Amino acid sequence: MSGEVQFEDNDIYSPSSFVSQKKETAGIIGLVLKTGLVKDEKQASYALVAIVIINIIIISVLVFGNNHSSSHYTPLPPALLSR
Repeated sequence: MSGEVQFEDNDIYSPSSFVSQKKETAGIIGLVLKTGLVKDEKQASYALVAIVIINIIIISVLVFGNNHSSSHYTPLPPALLSR
């Protein structure tokens, strides 16, 4: 016996094995993270919620904001129609 302890599989606890186990975020949050505009998943979630709220506001303005009723319609005068 030489007094040394030898392990069969030395690379299990190497730093590179821990780096490879880093969690990859998939989906839309992963896409937002890849842009670099946000730092973590929590900020990406908040950014996506803000985008959804802004889209809801824009759609509701487009759908309900243009309330052109027939009472606001003024027909052309008959003199212009006869030409």
